[in-house]
Amino acid sequence: ADMKIWTWTHDTLDWMVRSKQTTVARAGAARRGDTVLMHMQWEGFTPDSIRQIRNRLSDRGIGLCRAYHGKDGRGAVAKTPVYLPSSLPC
Repeated sequence: ADMKIWTWTHDTLDWMVRSKQTTVARAGAARRGDTVLMHMQWEGFTPDSIRQIRNRLSDRGIGLCRAYHGKDGRGAVAKTPVYLPSSLPC
C-alpha cells in the first residue's frame, strides 16, 4: 500500500487523561496550521466532541478540517482503520 507519513503538531494526550472535557479544551486550543492528534478508540471521541472543538476553533477564526469524514461522507465517527490522504481537501 502507498502509505504516507503524517505527523502531528498538537497532541491532546487524550489516551492518558481520558477526559472529554480536557480533550475538547486541548484540541480547541490548537493554532492555525496545527495537526491535532486524537484517538478514536475511546468514548471521548464523539460527534459532540468534534462539534465543541469546531466551535472553539471557529470562535477564534480557525476552521476544522478532518482527514476522514466517516462512512457517510459527512463526518460520522466510524471505528474502522483507513489510510489518510496525502493532503487534506480543505
